[in-house]
Amino acid sequence: MNATGQYAEALGFALRALEIAVREQDSYGQVLARITMGRNLLMLHRNDQAVECLSIAREIVERNGYDASKANLTGAMATALARTGQAHQAVDLIDTCIESGTHLRTGQIELCLLYAGYAEALVRDGKSERGLSALDAALSIARTIRNPWMIVECLGLRARLLAEAKPGTARVVEDLAEMRAICDQFGIVAWDGSRLAV
Repeated sequence: MNATGQYAEALGFALRALEIAVREQDSYGQVLARITMGRNLLMLHRNDQAVECLSIAREIVERNGYDASKANLTGAMATALARTGQAHQAVDLIDTCIESGTHLRTGQIELCLLYAGYAEALVRDGKSERGLSALDAALSIARTIRNPWMIVECLGLRARLLAEAKPGTARVVEDLAEMRAICDQFGIVAWDGSRLAV
């Protein structure tokens, strides 16, 4: 549903999943549901609600030591913080995650999401070069695992961040062209596509 732009519907399913996890007293299920809810809230530009939702997930993760979900959660939390004017806090959050080594004990998709969140936080914190380097790492992972939706997400994010940090960069046009070609091939809807018209 995320890949086809059905964010509100996906949020509804994530909310149902959270209700089931709460009813069954499944803490890990609550974390997974909240990460999904948080990511959909971000897609819907409901950034403050995403911070609130993901903060609760973070408390559960810290309380129970759920390291496998930390990279995914931290990436989402960093994106939410960066979009609510708290980019410096977001950078610190990811630096702590990386220093702890928990990002080494998870899957490649989760690592891609961590680096994408890091990229956005770094750029919004005024560290454009480091941010774009982190985004290159995220895109490299997405390409390695051949995940079209994640490639589209990374290309779209790079186009947005480059357009902000280095207006007029030719890479923006190249990224958008590749992103649109992948969308056409796989039926993917790029997030915030209307803002990326070049």
